[in-house]
Amino acid sequence: MVVQKSDVIIGWVAQQLIDHTAHLIHGTRHLRLWVGEKADPIGTCYENVLQLNPPMLTVAFIGKFDGQTVVFPSNKPSEQKEVKPLAQEAETRLAEIIALGMHLRSESE
Repeated sequence: MVVQKSDVIIGWVAQQLIDHTAHLIHGTRHLRLWVGEKADPIGTCYENVLQLNPPMLTVAFIGKFDGQTVVFPSNKPSEQKEVKPLAQEAETRLAEIIALGMHLRSESE
């Protein structure tokens, strides 16, 4: 996404996607935006709790796939676990999502 001169930036916020237990976050979050400054890619990864009544962004994270929690892999060796094949419906949907992403990427280039 490219910011145009006609765009009005209302604020920014950063959110960790992996929680302290190495799980992809899941559920709805209400994030208080930092206003009055440019987004800082290395700024705080916490919402704005310093300003009174900042704009709020509500997002829903889907940190589960096929009913299973998504876990960030550790660098420790783990025991081998049986990997179940995807259900046909999930495999088809995944292929559609990948194809859509490639289509959107080629349009933006």
